Amino acid sequence: MRLYIIRHADPDYPNNTITEQGHREAAALAERLAAERLDRLYSSPLQRALDTARYTQEAGGMTPVVEGWMAELSDWHLDQEPWKGLVTWDLPGEVIRGDEVFPGHDTWHDLAHLLAIPLTLMWSGFWMAPSSVTTILFDERSPEWAVPRCIGFCDVSHLYAAGLPVQPRGILANFD
Repeated sequence: MRLYIIRHADPDYPNNTITEQGHREAAALAERLAAERLDRLYSSPLQRALDTARYTQEAGGMTPVVEGWMAELSDWHLDQEPWKGLVTWDLPGEVIRGDEVFPGHDTWHDLAHLLAIPLTLMWSGFWMAPSSVTTILFDERSPEWAVPRCIGFCDVSHLYAAGLPVQPRGILANFD
């Protein structure tokens, strides 16, 4: 099984939608995803995510399942359990440091999710372009279990194929 994680297209945050550029990105994304023969489509309830998904929905004839838990983590704080005391996050420098060791094999579930990478490390060290595709392959090791493996991160080949530029939303400087 493959899981495709998509960041919404170029956002128009003040209007909670996507820009004209974002509509072009979403159309190119839908064309790219049509080749993947998707059998399910999920979306965040945020309008910019729904506007991005609409193109794939129309191309594939699928109605997205809207999942509330996929919305932004606006009520999530590093000073609350289970992260409290494990890491500090210096947003101006985007540096993660802590006094404790990050999770190991026996405690990964305390701080991590699908790829056993703490969310704060992902946010501080990796950037996902608008409308980018991250592909997770569930490597089936037995009939009972599979190992999730990231086989593609932040793929924007659909933008290049459509002659569209990568938008730097979320990067503050030095993006060329």
